[in-house]
Amino acid sequence: MLATMDPARVDLFVPPKTRGIGQLTGDWVFVLSRSVEFGTVGIYNVVPTSSASDTLILVPLNDPSPQARAVPVATFLSALGDGIVATNMIGAQLSPDGDRVVLSVGMKRPDGGLRLGLIVIDLATGASRALTTDPSFHDDTPAWSPNGMWIAFTRRSVTDGRDAGVWITSPEPGTNVRGPLLPPLTQADRRTSIYSWTPDGQQLAISRGEGRYEFFDPFAAGGMPCVTCSPAVVTALNGTVPEFRDAVDWRRTTPQFVGAFAEGPRGGAQTIEVADGPAAPQRVVARMNVNPGVLLVRPRWRPGSDDILYLESPTGVRQGSFNLMIVSAGTGASRRLTTASSEVFAEWSPDGGSVVWLEARGFAQLRAVRVDGSGQRVLLSGGGVPEAIISTVDFGTLRF
Repeated sequence: MLATMDPARVDLFVPPKTRGIGQLTGDWVFVLSRSVEFGTVGIYNVVPTSSASDTLILVPLNDPSPQARAVPVATFLSALGDGIVATNMIGAQLSPDGDRVVLSVGMKRPDGGLRLGLIVIDLATGASRALTTDPSFHDDTPAWSPNGMWIAFTRRSVTDGRDAGVWITSPEPGTNVRGPLLPPLTQADRRTSIYSWTPDGQQLAISRGEGRYEFFDPFAAGGMPCVTCSPAVVTALNGTVPEFRDAVDWRRTTPQFVGAFAEGPRGGAQTIEVADGPAAPQRVVARMNVNPGVLLVRPRWRPGSDDILYLESPTGVRQGSFNLMIVSAGTGASRRLTTASSEVFAEWSPDGGSVVWLEARGFAQLRAVRVDGSGQRVLLSGGGVPEAIISTVDFGTLRF
């Protein structure tokens, strides 16, 4: 028997609840956490449902108090059931000036059903507005261009879940949605997703379910998105990759790209590799030979440095430790910064002087440590909540 969710619980998050955070200064950590909603089977049994809500919060990095204050920005329905789950990655979805964020959230359709749609939130005021409104599609994996002029995203059909390709729109009100910029995939079990824009804003890094990092130029018509010109030329980096939005990172200086690669879905050699651009040769900076119990994941450039932060993550639940590793793209020298006993999401501080990470397993604890391994401290600790299972689905830092 399937669990059912009280409709009133859905109404708590549709439309999204937002609040302004005013004018902020200093360094902040943003955390996107997921709460699995609970429903009932029969009369007495309370069990998790397939629905979930996410909350985006900001936490000050340099608050002198032992426990920093968490500032909630938005709460919204993120998992609609039937495998329809928003895959937000806030680092790719902030406007370049840090004033706004685009989110994929649960929305009501005119027929009373639910869909994923895009909204833009003004962080200072909390004001939000719908960016995409077509009830025929779920809109997901948004990415804000480096010049602030465009938001690219992917679509799939509400009716049958089939891929509908890459689309693009301006973040400003009254702008038409244009697309598809790439033909939709025809295989029922595959869909397009967006990692991010390249630093020059000229190409989109995407995945089309083929286990590759792929790139294409959406501006084939003189600087404007083109949906009528010849098919876009898609290039790819060599190697099999995990299908996670946080499996790649970019910066403006060379090498620009860093990504996680694997010889096979599980059990093959794994590498962290860098490249100067989408069509440039790749170079291995970290390698793990056959080890089916560990994944190399989430590489991140250190601000102002060639150092790369990445994770050695056990594949099984409660099996092994999570190692936070640092490797130099210049020399290949690597070291373990620290070890955690539960699921970890980690990121550099905005100045590159510290690493901030979140451990999440039934509760969430936000920690920071200096790059030399000293001064470890707890920034925020959240206890278990009876109504929800808390797990982190995104994490990053921001300087206002």
